[in-house]
Amino acid sequence: MLHLDVRFKPWRKETKMSDLLEATSWAVTECADADLGDLRRTQRVVQLAHALAQRPGAARPEACGSGALRKAA
Repeated sequence: MLHLDVRFKPWRKETKMSDLLEATSWAVTECADADLGDLRRTQRVVQLAHALAQRPGAARPEACGSGALRKAA
Protein backbone atom coordinates (compact mmCIF):
# COMPACT_ATOMS: atom_id res chain seq x y z
CA MET A 1 0.00 0.00 0.00
CA LEU A 2 1.37 3.36 -1.01
CA HIS A 3 1.27 6.02 1.67
CA LEU A 4 1.51 9.69 0.75
CA ASP A 5 1.97 12.29 3.46
CA VAL A 6 -0.88 14.76 2.95
CA ARG A 7 -0.99 16.27 6.42
CA PHE A 8 -1.64 19.98 6.85
CA LYS A 9 1.52 22.04 6.48
CA PRO A 10 1.05 25.64 7.67
CA TRP A 11 3.83 27.13 5.50
CA ARG A 12 2.10 25.96 2.35
CA LYS A 13 -0.65 27.90 0.66
CA GLU A 14 -4.00 26.16 0.75
CA THR A 15 -4.06 23.25 -1.66
CA LYS A 16 -7.15 22.42 -3.65
CA MET A 17 -8.25 18.79 -3.64
CA SER A 18 -8.01 18.69 -7.45
CA ASP A 19 -4.36 19.87 -7.26
CA LEU A 20 -3.58 17.18 -4.71
CA LEU A 21 -5.19 14.46 -6.82
CA GLU A 22 -3.41 15.68 -9.94
CA ALA A 23 -0.02 15.65 -8.17
CA THR A 24 -0.72 12.19 -6.75
CA SER A 25 -1.84 10.83 -10.12
CA TRP A 26 1.21 12.25 -11.89
CA ALA A 27 3.63 10.89 -9.28
CA VAL A 28 2.13 7.41 -9.40
CA THR A 29 1.95 7.37 -13.21
CA GLU A 30 5.54 8.49 -13.66
CA CYS A 31 7.29 6.65 -10.83
CA ALA A 32 5.32 3.64 -9.59
CA ASP A 33 6.89 1.25 -12.11
CA ALA A 34 10.47 2.19 -11.19
CA ASP A 35 12.48 -0.93 -10.44
CA LEU A 36 14.76 0.24 -7.63
CA GLY A 37 15.38 -3.16 -6.09
CA ASP A 38 13.13 -2.64 -3.08
CA LEU A 39 9.47 -1.66 -2.88
CA ARG A 40 10.26 0.89 -0.15
CA ARG A 41 12.57 2.76 -2.51
CA THR A 42 9.87 2.89 -5.16
CA GLN A 43 7.37 4.19 -2.60
CA ARG A 44 9.87 6.83 -1.49
CA VAL A 45 10.47 8.06 -5.06
CA VAL A 46 6.69 8.32 -5.59
CA GLN A 47 6.40 10.31 -2.34
CA LEU A 48 9.24 12.57 -3.44
CA ALA A 49 7.73 13.14 -6.89
CA HIS A 50 4.38 13.90 -5.25
CA ALA A 51 5.93 16.49 -2.90
CA LEU A 52 7.81 18.16 -5.74
CA ALA A 53 4.71 18.19 -7.98
CA GLN A 54 2.72 19.97 -5.29
CA ARG A 55 5.27 22.81 -5.12
CA PRO A 56 7.03 22.98 -8.50
CA GLY A 57 8.56 26.41 -7.90
CA ALA A 58 9.93 25.63 -4.45
CA ALA A 59 13.46 24.62 -3.62
CA ARG A 60 13.80 20.90 -2.95
CA PRO A 61 14.25 21.21 0.85
CA GLU A 62 11.25 23.54 1.05
CA ALA A 63 9.06 21.27 -1.07
CA CYS A 64 9.97 18.19 0.96
CA GLY A 65 9.57 19.72 4.41
CA SER A 66 11.60 18.15 7.14
CA GLY A 67 12.39 14.58 8.04
CA ALA A 68 13.01 11.47 6.00
CA LEU A 69 11.65 12.77 2.70
CA ARG A 70 13.98 15.76 2.81
CA LYS A 71 16.92 13.48 3.57
CA ALA A 72 15.93 11.15 0.72
CA ALA A 73 15.84 14.05 -1.72
